[in-house]
Amino acid sequence: MDKREKKLWNWAFKEARKDKNWAKKTQHNKKWIAGASNMSKEMLQERLTKSIQEIAKEKMDYLILRASGEQNGYVIDKPARKLYEKITGANLERDKARENRKSRNMRN
Repeated sequence: MDKREKKLWNWAFKEARKDKNWAKKTQHNKKWIAGASNMSKEMLQERLTKSIQEIAKEKMDYLILRASGEQNGYVIDKPARKLYEKITGANLERDKARENRKSRNMRN
């Protein structure tokens, strides 16, 4: 695991721990359950049954997906990209430009 991945994992693990604690506190909250949508109830059950490591892996993968998603050269989820760059210290635009230069140089 490189330095960026380690930082991202630490963030995801911290967030997963918060989710797990929330689920444990909320599972017996009848008022919340009565007003929650089916999707929210499913998410609660998922958080209760999965390990913190599984939740952290999902959070990390999802943030990477959202942060790196582009369509026609435009970033789809700018807040996710900013969060990713803040956590990892990365600059995805600069990294992408480097990769493009490398691939051009390899072709020449």
